[in-house]
Amino acid sequence: MKTFSVLFAVIFLVNANLLAFAQKTDVSKAKQNNASDIKSRSRYLQTNSIRIHFLEWNRSGDSIIILLHGLFDSADTWSVAAPLLAARGYRVIALDRRGAGLTDKPDKGYDFQTLAEDVSSFINKLKLQRVRLVGHSAGAGVALTVAAAEPEKIDSVVLIDGGFWAKRADSSDAKPIPPCDAKPVDCKRASAIARGSMDYDAEPLYARVSAPTLLIMGIPKKSEAEQFSRELQEAQSHIEKVANEKLQNGKLVIIRETSHWIQRDQPNELASVINSFYK
Repeated sequence: MKTFSVLFAVIFLVNANLLAFAQKTDVSKAKQNNASDIKSRSRYLQTNSIRIHFLEWNRSGDSIIILLHGLFDSADTWSVAAPLLAARGYRVIALDRRGAGLTDKPDKGYDFQTLAEDVSSFINKLKLQRVRLVGHSAGAGVALTVAAAEPEKIDSVVLIDGGFWAKRADSSDAKPIPPCDAKPVDCKRASAIARGSMDYDAEPLYARVSAPTLLIMGIPKKSEAEQFSRELQEAQSHIEKVANEKLQNGKLVIIRETSHWIQRDQPNELASVINSFYK
């Protein structure tokens, strides 16, 4: 468990070095795919507990894709990849999760069970059927949690560089969160978000997920990957085991020359991989 805690941190930090480059190249890549004309629509939905903000592309699409962002992102992280998927005929919806973007920011409810319930409430409120869930990083963990809890509503699951790591820590055993200089309510929320992430455990979920599940692992550019070749090999071996042995219907795809934010750095490749998975 400790090995993969360190491994996750190493991969996250290595891939983060490529984020700046990814942000500079996204727009030009989208234009090459004739998807830049597909604009998002900003909307809100009031569920039983919170008001959720979301972006939507191609509302007339038949099959529905819901995109779930990672811990420190918002729905905007999908601004290049989402139109590429929408251009293939899908109705694409990207949520701002609880505490992020323009969605409500209560000071509690950041455990993965509650985050998954937010997504389920959203699906139920819009009366969506057979949803295709796509999650990045921590959002992948939320996607897997939803798929395990309500398999009848989920057509497929895509886990992008997250959701399949071994449990990193237990919040009850974790070191205290460093002092926070922000407003008390913001500090309380930040602490709840951090501890909710620590408590996520994929292991009990795998056996309960019946939908086809695509696991996507990002590998940084060669010069970066060579520095951590052993750690990356261990990570790949772990994810292969999850896909082939722990999930009922799992598949692993590796995307190279990318940061952790594959949806920004390699949006065309990501959209192509997801589209192929759906066929």
